[in-house]
Amino acid sequence: MGVTMCEWGDTVNVEVFVPSDLSCTHIGRIAIKPIDRCISDLVKALQAAKIWTRSSCCGHGKGDGEILLQDGRALIIKGSVRPETYHDQIRESAEKIDAVLDRLKRCECTAQSRYLNCPIHGDS
Repeated sequence: MGVTMCEWGDTVNVEVFVPSDLSCTHIGRIAIKPIDRCISDLVKALQAAKIWTRSSCCGHGKGDGEILLQDGRALIIKGSVRPETYHDQIRESAEKIDAVLDRLKRCECTAQSRYLNCPIHGDS
């Protein structure tokens, strides 16, 4: 019965930070960009937390979605979500999303640090 994510072209204009290397002016700036409707709330939450994104796509039901973060990490959006229940699911999991965003902001993992003192990975 596979209900898919939003269709290609079903977007919402969202205010996002455009990194200097992606900006036509070569200066980091805030701009209004079209974001897939079904993940626009998540992109807005990341922007509000100052977790800058490079690109995003929900996958449109043809594969996993992905939000690329400025720091090189990626958030993978697995599976399909019924559009009519998407906002209910977001509301129900708002605390979990806030916790993940908080952990992402605090994570300073690098290949050199080997995750030492990382609030996400712990001392390993």
